[in-house]
Amino acid sequence: MAPVTEFITLALKPDLPAAEATSILEITASTLVAQPGCLRVRTSRTHEDASDARIFVDWENVTAHRAFEKTEAYAPFKARVRDAVAAPPQRPYHVEFDPFPPAVLANSGSASKTPVAEVLHIWFPAEYSDDSRKRSADTVREFTRNMLQFAEGMTGEWALGWSVERDIDHDGAPSSVLVLVLGWVTVEAHMKARDHPEFAKNIPLLKNLEGLKGLEMKHVSTTTVEPSS
Repeated sequence: MAPVTEFITLALKPDLPAAEATSILEITASTLVAQPGCLRVRTSRTHEDASDARIFVDWENVTAHRAFEKTEAYAPFKARVRDAVAAPPQRPYHVEFDPFPPAVLANSGSASKTPVAEVLHIWFPAEYSDDSRKRSADTVREFTRNMLQFAEGMTGEWALGWSVERDIDHDGAPSSVLVLVLGWVTVEAHMKARDHPEFAKNIPLLKNLEGLKGLEMKHVSTTTVEPSS
């Protein structure tokens, strides 16, 4: 089975003190990274909303994640998360990134090349065919190559992958998702690139994708926790 990145979205309580929010993410990461088959955990609150937390967990495969859900550590893990959120979390899902691991999501530390990662969810119907998946992924790669030609402030790191699941809840309907992660030096650099004349020519590649249900974009700057050796 292929390695995957688990996506967890947490809507933290708005009145949760910043220190407590940080502690919740740190404890969550330390619990996950201690599990067999967990390769690393990256956490961040989005630049757009400090109460919107994202956790990216690299697993050897989906089976390793499912095994964690059957351990004694899982129930107290869920309880800690439940106490910190304003609403029940969305069911996590898994993305098969190319390249793996997605270095573009490593946004801290001396080895990091990307301070800010743009995480773009490109939503499609649940029944999207394999042929359609391939065509859309090829088009998104073309979009990315074009961006790299004109957009100042891109780091050159990026990753693309489809969700393993095809029944993710999106606007009340089962869906699949293609996730594109682009590296930027700052959020402002990304916003400036969107004002470039070439962007207006390039963005239709995404907006006209076959069967497109929607686009969702956030920026993160993650902290990474690796298993202890």
